[in-house]
Amino acid sequence: MGYGLSLNGAQYWNLTGFTIDTASKGIVLDASPHVTITNVEVRNIGDEGVHFCKGSSAGVIKNSYVHDTGQNQPGYGEGVYIGSAKSNWAC
Repeated sequence: MGYGLSLNGAQYWNLTGFTIDTASKGIVLDASPHVTITNVEVRNIGDEGVHFCKGSSAGVIKNSYVHDTGQNQPGYGEGVYIGSAKSNWAC
């Protein structure tokens, strides 16, 4: 399983009206500011459902349903994750 959807360096995108089902990570935004996610369902995900990574400021998620995340490891699997773990800061 890979990522359901990954944007890298994509600015001002609108992601609207689709479902991501069964992936290691749902939606990953990297260096992608001003992305809006609307009416999206993200489900049955191994780790985090939606991740706004470094350089992805001013993003919005609304009217969306993110559930059944963290299937790979109990205690992990954020629905919506903003930022990066301190262990990744040097990357």
